[in-house]
Formats: sequence, C-alpha cells, structure tokens
Amino acid sequence: MQQIITPVLVRQRAPAVPDAVPAAETLQRCFAFEAEERPTAGELAEALAPEAAAMPEVVVDMAKGFAAEVARLTTERDASQWVISSLRTEVAGLLLEKESLRGWLAAEQEARREQEQQEQLYETRAEHAEASLAGLQTEYAALQTACEEAITGNAQLSAALSASETDSKKDRSIMVNRMDM
Repeated sequence: MQQIITPVLVRQRAPAVPDAVPAAETLQRCFAFEAEERPTAGELAEALAPEAAAMPEVVVDMAKGFAAEVARLTTERDASQWVISSLRTEVAGLLLEKESLRGWLAAEQEARREQEQQEQLYETRAEHAEASLAGLQTEYAALQTACEEAITGNAQLSAALSASETDSKKDRSIMVNRMDM
C-alpha cells in the first residue's frame, strides 16, 4: 500500500495504465492532478463505447428469420384471439339457448303434470259415473221388476174384476129371473 501512496501523493505521479486496455490514453488522463486535464464524462463515455462492428450475414439472416417468425406468430395469435372471441360468442349463445330450453322443459313438465292431473280427475269421474250407472241399473232393474209385478197384479185384478163382473151379471140375471118368477 505504501508503494502506491508515496508515488501518487508525494511525487504526484499517476499509476500507469497498460496499453492493452481499451481507451488506455483516455483512462490515463483520468489520473491527472489538474481538473482541466481530466476527460469529461462525455469524452470518457465516447472513448469506452463499443465499436460498431459489421454484423455477420448469418446474424442478419437469423434476425430476418426471427422477425418473420414474430410476424407469423403475431398473425397466428390474432387469428387465435378471433377464434376465441367467436367461441365465446357461440358459448354465450348456447348458454342462452340452454336457459331457454330449461324454461321450455319446465313448461312441458308442468303441462304434463296438469295433463296427468286431468287424466286422474277424468278417471275418478269415470269411476264415479260407472258406480252411479251401476246403482241406476240396479234401481232400474228393481223398478222394472216392480212394474212387472204391478202389471201381473193388475192383470190378476182385471181377471178377478172380470170374473167378479161375470159373477155379478150372473147374480143379477139370477135375481132378475127370480124376480120374474
């Protein structure tokens, strides 16, 4: 450390910069004791800036290939986004259709339930009508039997009355004959 401090501070000699270092002359000026002799920041940046070298043709071709691939992928991405947007629209339409079908199905199920209730009501009414018809048929048969009995009884009464009238006529004729006698 003493070997560096003595030459720089006491003798005011700057350390040597090797010639192999890029911008060695500009870097050597950075160690000047007078500020005016030192390079500005712009000069230092310019001296240390990398030299623009011509790119090899392979690198240029690779860059063109990459640019073409980026353009192709960008186009493909845009097309994919359009397809995704179309699919989203179609899915939204399908969801609306699904909801519509759910509503239709619910209405159909309700109509089917109502129809089943109507059929049950019809069957119940039909059973009641059949029972009423059976009762009426029984009453009709009983009335028919009663009518037949009444007709038979009436015929018997008519026959008895007729026989009674015949007997009465005979009795009258006998009485008239007796009276005449």
